[in-house]
Amino acid sequence: MPSMSLAQEEQPIADAFISVCSPDRIRLVFEDQASWWLRVDVFFAVWFHLCMRAGGWFELVPFKNFPWPPTWEGYMKPFSVRSFEIATGRHRSFEELEAEHFDGSLRMPPKAPCLRIWCVDDPIVTTRTLEHGRLEHCEVWWEKSGGHCGQFYWSPDCAQRLREWVLRACKK
Repeated sequence: MPSMSLAQEEQPIADAFISVCSPDRIRLVFEDQASWWLRVDVFFAVWFHLCMRAGGWFELVPFKNFPWPPTWEGYMKPFSVRSFEIATGRHRSFEELEAEHFDGSLRMPPKAPCLRIWCVDDPIVTTRTLEHGRLEHCEVWWEKSGGHCGQFYWSPDCAQRLREWVLRACKK
């Protein structure tokens, strides 16, 4: 997610950057999902827990053995804060960490071409969670259908347009 912001560095690590359905700030997405009738943030909290356990994070970061409550506020956010506290030896709130580590939006014009591909009917990262004012710093494709990351299936020419964009962007 924050890789798009790497395009703003003086020496970007890539010739071009592409983001497909990625949120600007993950916190806004999970806070939005927490207000839904169908609490998909609960699913993501349990999945997050299983991935952290399988990846060996619990050996590095002492934290709850069970994700309770299994939500953004109750588990994913405090686990992330605790992980950074263990790594740096310094406690900071998630909001203090967010700009540097969890914000993928472009706050200024990038040094490399950037493309963001969105679907207007994305049910996971809804358009209301985007930093619309920061989209001016990159090219944005609004696909009519595809849901979350389904543009290449539902839009017959999306892959071809993407190939052409990459070829143009890498010539610059």
